[in-house]
Amino acid sequence: MHLSQWELRFITGNISKRPWHACCGHVRADYNEKMTDVNIATQMLIGAYQDQYDVAVLVSGDSDLVPPIRHIHDQFPAKRVVVAFPPKRHNQSVRLVAKGSMTIGRKTIIDSQFADTVPSKIGYSLRKPEIWA
Repeated sequence: MHLSQWELRFITGNISKRPWHACCGHVRADYNEKMTDVNIATQMLIGAYQDQYDVAVLVSGDSDLVPPIRHIHDQFPAKRVVVAFPPKRHNQSVRLVAKGSMTIGRKTIIDSQFADTVPSKIGYSLRKPEIWA
């Protein structure tokens, strides 16, 4: 793959919502992500087997991704999985199996955010959650 052919893919999972009950009786919504690590691992492995990349940059600190990273490096010695850790998400077990790592600083994240409101392709506005500001 040539450098001019870099492709950026966002691989996500699902967010489930369920009530969370505090000991004081307060109830609020609790959100939990599901399947993101499995979806990322699947796409990394498919990409390796289909020779879609030479270097994969994984933005995660999730130790559940250690086995697929190790498998890619074992089966495809010429391929590299490099990990970019989000702020406060460094993980030693992930760093040890990656063929390179870095930490993304908070300022980089803040400077890289979209505007508070972004128009969608189908005509409605997407709003950034206030907590991301």
